[in-house]
Amino acid sequence: MAPQEPVAEMAFQFLADVAPKLGLELLRLEVTSKEELVQRLQAVPTGAVDAIYYNPSNLVGAHLDLLIQKAKEDRIPLAVTDPSMVERGALMAYGPDMRLVGRQAAKLGTKILQGAKPAELPVQMPAQLPLTINLSTAKAIGLSIPRGMLERAESLVE
Repeated sequence: MAPQEPVAEMAFQFLADVAPKLGLELLRLEVTSKEELVQRLQAVPTGAVDAIYYNPSNLVGAHLDLLIQKAKEDRIPLAVTDPSMVERGALMAYGPDMRLVGRQAAKLGTKILQGAKPAELPVQMPAQLPLTINLSTAKAIGLSIPRGMLERAESLVE
């Protein structure tokens, strides 16, 4: 994660608060450049982690292929927040589709341009949180996805 990005820090803090309640231990890798990301990923030995979670970050997102490569090499799941990242090779996404969030934002922008006062508009959450699963990635890492998860998914990528 990129500690200089406030959104990344806020998202990680949420994870850090929830992880112990789920019996999960987090390994936080901070990076400030692509080179540092490569070094940190190479320093994590195969078998040292059970999964990778992409904490939303502009820096890391720009080099998502490095996370995808590491996850496939180590045969572990890579969970992300944006469904478009699953199309690139991540195992699964559960989070807002940023294209849909953009559409919601455009509708709010239109209301403002038509004279609405921003302070009077209600705060909106993403309209959907789709679950997207990449079946090819699951097969490549030797993971069998439970039928209930497959049925719940809005999108399956082959």
